[in-house]
Amino acid sequence: MVRPAQAPQPSATQLLDAARLDLPTDCAVPSGRSYRMTYTVGLDGRTGNLGAITPPDAPLCLQSALAAWVASFRYAPVAQTESLTADWMLVTARRGS
Repeated sequence: MVRPAQAPQPSATQLLDAARLDLPTDCAVPSGRSYRMTYTVGLDGRTGNLGAITPPDAPLCLQSALAAWVASFRYAPVAQTESLTADWMLVTARRGS
């Protein structure tokens, strides 16, 4: 008898605070495209070790803005360092729609 693989357990990290993501006005980011960031949460709840933002052709202005944004994340203290992945996507809509 073969046991089915268990699904990974969701992270128990709790985001307490994050700054606003500010994109420079001249930063052209295509709407609807996903950008993935991997980073660690340390024992004190601070983020670090931001990996490459993918896809690698993300505009440099977006990469800088996302790196600064992730650096602002504050989590509740954790029992052990955790690696997290977050996706970001620009979504646009007309006002009132």
